[in-house]
Amino acid sequence: MYEHALTGFRETEDKNSAAVTLGNMGNLQDSAGNLSDAKITLQEALAAAREVGNKDLEETDLINLADVLYSRGDAAAAEDLLHQAEPILNETGDKSDVAAADLIWGEVLSGKGDLSGARAKYQEALNVSNQINAKQMAATAGLGLADVAIEQEQAADAESPCRQAIAEFQAEKDTPDEIIGHAILGRALLAMGRTADAQSEIDGAKSLVASSQNLGARLRMAIVAAHIRSAMGGTAEAERVLQGTLAEATKSGFFTYQLEARFALGEIEIRSGKVAAGRTRLAAVEKDATAKGFLLIARKAAKVAA
Repeated sequence: MYEHALTGFRETEDKNSAAVTLGNMGNLQDSAGNLSDAKITLQEALAAAREVGNKDLEETDLINLADVLYSRGDAAAAEDLLHQAEPILNETGDKSDVAAADLIWGEVLSGKGDLSGARAKYQEALNVSNQINAKQMAATAGLGLADVAIEQEQAADAESPCRQAIAEFQAEKDTPDEIIGHAILGRALLAMGRTADAQSEIDGAKSLVASSQNLGARLRMAIVAAHIRSAMGGTAEAERVLQGTLAEATKSGFFTYQLEARFALGEIEIRSGKVAAGRTRLAAVEKDATAKGFLLIARKAAKVAA
């Protein structure tokens, strides 16, 4: 439908509507996990927005393209795009886009290992979202803060914001973000030693996962579910799930989830007695992650291997 609309807008030389449509197409490709296509389409959308001088659209495309590039493993390019968006955000004063940019900044800074910086960006996103009553965005910011809390070994602080976010996503019928909420809550419960509760959380979201077409949400849930299954003694099943997840993440170009799946496999191998294989895998994760600037998972891989 978007392609049909795009053809019509181009035939009538409605360049602004064509630019909007390209942005929508890129976001849809991103959700479906077609990251390579999403990158190309959003780059085209950004160029079109700049051609017609639509600043609001330009800043949105910069933020969305940054998100795609980060997922593909190009953290430096994502950061550069976010810097490009800053003066435009100051010019337009669009608080919704300011919050959206802060959410991506939080992800980028967390990936770099700057958890304090990530927390500040997520908190800023939450504050701005509350100012404009953007409840879904506020819930997403809450999940970001929960994720940081888990990484800072404060998992108990993650439970409440996760449950609040899940309730909001349920009210909005936002299935992909609800899946991510359940995944982060499951991760928090596991970190607190509440393994059975974590498994119940994951089991309760199975129908959502089965019906979702959002690849990123499904991959994230699969990785967390494998961690939990392994903790409950299902090592072989966890490894099987992670191998499938890794293959799917590799095929789609989700570099971030490739790292997460490989890290989980290495950790499980070590804990199940395959120490040499696990250390070899984690050394490769550390090397690849460091080369791309994903220092948080690089440090985690080195710590588990040691």
